[in-house]
Amino acid sequence: MKLCGFDIGLDKPFFLIAGTCSIEGLEMSIDVAGQLKETSLSSKILQTHQQADMGHDALRGDVLLAFQTQTPGSVNSIADVRKDLAEHVASFNDAIDTNLKLAKNPEVHAALTEVSAPLADYVAAAQAIVAKVDTQPEAAANDMAPFMKKFLVLEDAMA
Repeated sequence: MKLCGFDIGLDKPFFLIAGTCSIEGLEMSIDVAGQLKETSLSSKILQTHQQADMGHDALRGDVLLAFQTQTPGSVNSIADVRKDLAEHVASFNDAIDTNLKLAKNPEVHAALTEVSAPLADYVAAAQAIVAKVDTQPEAAANDMAPFMKKFLVLEDAMA
């Protein structure tokens, strides 16, 4: 039998080896493509997680800056802090939602789901403090210790 001018057949070992190698090469290519897709997804989840972690830190910064706005001579305004807080909360929530959608691995999805309630609690605590720092400064100050505990719990949970 001839293929492209070459004799092929069971008595031609070159073509037997080449055919086997072609099939194996195709299988390996498909496997590598799947691994690359999985690696790319993991990288996106990690990148989004790092953004969420920075958002976690930004919320704490917003809360601390809110108190600073109340000192005489402050160049920062509570209105600007509230605007920044709203932006940081939206970015933080978007990062968490994105990762929940991206996570196909059941363990990763479970870990993200597990921190969802503490994250929501942390965001609500930050918003509550910033909302009252200028009208109820003592109440806002009293809320700082529980807020910082929430921050530290998430610091560990998000690591």
